[in-house]
Amino acid sequence: MTENVKKVFEMLGVEPKEEFLMWGEGCSVKHKFVFDENLNLTGFSDGTCVNANNLIHPMLIGKYCISKMVFLSEKEKAVINMIKAYGYKYLARDKCNDVYCYSEKPVKLNNHNCWDNEDSIDPLNLPYHLIKDDFKFLKWEDTEPFNIEDIEL
Repeated sequence: MTENVKKVFEMLGVEPKEEFLMWGEGCSVKHKFVFDENLNLTGFSDGTCVNANNLIHPMLIGKYCISKMVFLSEKEKAVINMIKAYGYKYLARDKCNDVYCYSEKPVKLNNHNCWDNEDSIDPLNLPYHLIKDDFKFLKWEDTEPFNIEDIEL
């Protein structure tokens, strides 16, 4: 994989072979897509695979929204329901592997190895001993926090 291809994956916040949802540019319906390691984009619609390389440039300039596809355990669903009830909307993993919940969208503070938002109610640190094997889809390398309001439970 070339450095340019790695940069594109980083900009989009997805990994090769990781399925994601995409919508925008006059389409509010979320469709499933996946990149191969050579940056070839395949879309899935009504069970049909289609080449979607023509969408890569519009994705990079922000005409489409991308959301990771997340498959949650029953425990993760219960935790998300609980934190939603307390007004939290975002999850993010710090560099030290702690998972925090935020009521407002936090920003990544690379120089402090954490995420933060001054307008958020007190960030909630999920106890590591309770969730150490959960929320594996959250990574410090993520460029955006995970919006739990996008999850259909």
